[in-house]
This record gives sequence, structure tokens and C-alpha cells, in this order.
Amino acid sequence: MQRLSILFATSIMPNSYNKDLAKSLSNYHDVTFGVDNFWLCMREYDIVHIHWPEELNYWKELSQRTLDRLNTVLEHWSNHAKIVVTMHNERPHNSTNSLNEQLYSIVYSFANAVIHLGSHSLSLFHKNYPDLTPLHRITFLQSYCRENKDMNKQQARKSLNIDENRKVMLVFGSIRNFDEEKLIIESFKACNINNKTLLIANWRGFNSSNNLISKVFFKLYNFYMTKIKKYVLHVGEVEPSSIDQYLCAADILFIPRLVGLNSGVISLGFSYGLVVVGPEIGNMKELLQETGNPTFNPLEPEIVSNAINQGFSLASRCKGAENLKFSNTSLNINEITKQHSSLYLELVRREV
Repeated sequence: MQRLSILFATSIMPNSYNKDLAKSLSNYHDVTFGVDNFWLCMREYDIVHIHWPEELNYWKELSQRTLDRLNTVLEHWSNHAKIVVTMHNERPHNSTNSLNEQLYSIVYSFANAVIHLGSHSLSLFHKNYPDLTPLHRITFLQSYCRENKDMNKQQARKSLNIDENRKVMLVFGSIRNFDEEKLIIESFKACNINNKTLLIANWRGFNSSNNLISKVFFKLYNFYMTKIKKYVLHVGEVEPSSIDQYLCAADILFIPRLVGLNSGVISLGFSYGLVVVGPEIGNMKELLQETGNPTFNPLEPEIVSNAINQGFSLASRCKGAENLKFSNTSLNINEITKQHSSLYLELVRREV
């Protein structure tokens, strides 16, 4: 096999997605990380792989000057390498900058190939960019590489002070706004499950400002949530070394997205043998429904609790074990690495 030089035009993310993928790819190719390497244009690469276009501007606010410079740099790489883009998002989260649509259009206009994480993404691309004709490939987000494979549910719950007989719903990952927070709390409260516990691993408790009154309210709200409602909350981001603790303690994993294209939380949950309950949007709907996991229409919050009830029911009937089997086969990182490698090699061997 021809060994290629590949630039991942991204940084190593806390969620380990691109770190694990690059490590696996390094068995076949030479992989370099860095947005700086993208802008400097000093080294030669066979493949330049872009994951999040907004990261090319270091997650900062865009300017027209940056877009003009980006266009020039992409022209350079277009003449010296093949450009691959993974469609993680339709557009940046929580951004109102009109230049972001131009950013995505510019990046995709130079793409020799686009990797999708579901067929919905492919349809969306054709709708948004009907005049562009890159190669398209559909794959999955790979399974999560666990830190501590020896941790079990009993140990995890003991470390979090959760009784073994509780039915635990975990929310893991960013809660992006108050509407998502409201969906979590109200749907969990409405689900018809005895001995239930809500476990939130990245709790923010949305408030409008950082003034003294807001801080006092946040503390009172947290007191109410933890002491009165008996929810288990972890304020802020969970350290990578503690991820096993939260996933192993859960029975089901809940995704509170109201809008969005993909969620790595599905692959994460499957990797731990959990039932995943999520919204009927984007590629999430496709993957969850094809694997028999409960879904809900986020525009009908009154029925979300039914999906949660179904999730607990499936968990009691070993659906999580089926998800783990799917993770070990269809989401296997070695298989997904080979799919990426095959695409890279196809691009360098042909004119696109």
C-alpha cells in the first residue's frame, strides 16, 4: 500500500475523535495535525483533511479579510494536494455571523471528496451545493476507545453515590441552550419510571449573566436540583479519565438536541453498551432508527417521555448488548480507518 502524507487541519479535540482516528490511520500513512500547518503552506502533503471549517479560523469570529486569505490558501492546497472535508455540521453551532455560510461554501467548493456520517448529510449537501461534484463517501463516527475497561456498573455508581437499584438516565456532552435544558428536565420528570435518577455530566444551569444575583440563583438552583430533586450533576466538562465512571453508571443515554446533524454521543453510548434515546433529526434519526433505539420528534416535547420509557424498557431486555455488538463491528475503528485510507488512495490515483 502506498504510504501517504496527510494533514489533519484540526487540533486534537478533547472528545478524542480525531486523535483516535489519526492514531489508527498512522498504521498506514504519515499523519500530521495542526491548523497552523494549513495556513503556513510550507510542507507537502498528499491529502489535506478538513473537519470543522470554522476551526480554520481558530474558532474565532470571521472577517471578510480572513475569508479572502482562506480562499488563497485553499487554492494553494488545491494545486498541491487533494482536499477532503468531513461534514460534521451543516453550519457552526450558535453562530449568527452571515460570513459562516460563505466559509462553508468556500471550503466545499475546493473539496475533492466529502465524507458524510449518514445519508441525510449527503442529501443535505446536494440541496445546499447543487453545482458541486466532489466524490462522496458515507461512514460512521467510530466507537470510543475506553480508558478503563475493567470498571463495571456497581463500581461506577458507588463512586457517584448512586444506589444500585436506581434507573439512571445519563445526559453527556454539551447542553447548548436553555431549551435543551428544559427538554431534559421536563421529559425526565414526565417519564413513568420508578426509582429513576437523572445524571448530567456537563451541567451548566443556564443563567443570563455572571453578576452576583445570577451566581446566587445558580447556587440555589443547583441546591434544588441535587438536594430536593435528587439529580446527580457534574458542573462543567468531565475529565477524560472520568468518562468511564459516568457511562458505566447509566442505563440509558439521552441526547437533548433540538437541531443538529450528527452526535458523537451515539457512538459513545453504543461503545458502553447503552440504549441511546435521541431526536429524529439529521443523521441521528437514521442511525438510531436503523439500530432500533428510541427516537422522538423534538418539536413535540410532550411525547419525549414516551421515548425515555421505551429506552428503559429496552435496557431491561438487553438492547444495550446489541448496541455494543454493533459498535464492535460496524463502528470498529479499524474498519472506518480502512474506509478513509481507501478514499485517500483513490483520490491521489485519479484526477478529480
